[in-house]
Amino acid sequence: KLKIGILAGIEDPSSRTIANLRYAAKIFKKQKVDILLINGDMGGSRDDIFEIMKALVRLFPFPIFFHSGNTEPTSVLNRTFSLLQKEHPRLINMNWVRHLDLGKIHLLSLPGHHERATLYAGGCHYKKADIDYIGLIAQQIAAEGHTAILSAHNVPKSKGRKGIDYAFTLGNAGDPQLTNLIAE
Repeated sequence: KLKIGILAGIEDPSSRTIANLRYAAKIFKKQKVDILLINGDMGGSRDDIFEIMKALVRLFPFPIFFHSGNTEPTSVLNRTFSLLQKEHPRLINMNWVRHLDLGKIHLLSLPGHHERATLYAGGCHYKKADIDYIGLIAQQIAAEGHTAILSAHNVPKSKGRKGIDYAFTLGNAGDPQLTNLIAE
């Protein structure tokens, strides 16, 4: 069994956020989580991302996998990782490593968002080629009889007001490509 603790939308290193991270760390340790996965929106500035990453390695004693969402400048996230990774090899940047082979379980990442309009300055935009690449890897994993877990910041397109992607002003705003990828 692999236990994955998932966090998203951390956004800022305020005292309330750090208290929430402390609480999550306590719960994850109690549940004997093996790895932490952060699927985007770690922070909006270099200083915020740096402070959040420092808090994460301080609070979570297991491997920390992360990738971009749509709010953080991806180049800043990648540079901050480069500064901290030597001292904290438990940090794994899934913007760069899209496939982690964990034995019979494989973790795949699809950083960013499909709609450029939702990106903040420097945000990560994925394209159809990224979806196709992940789909090809997932097919190979399935052919081996292994399990693929997809980490994406974006959500699949749903139908109706109860859909995970329903936004009051936009309706169902998820990615239909992601819906197809998951179905395949």
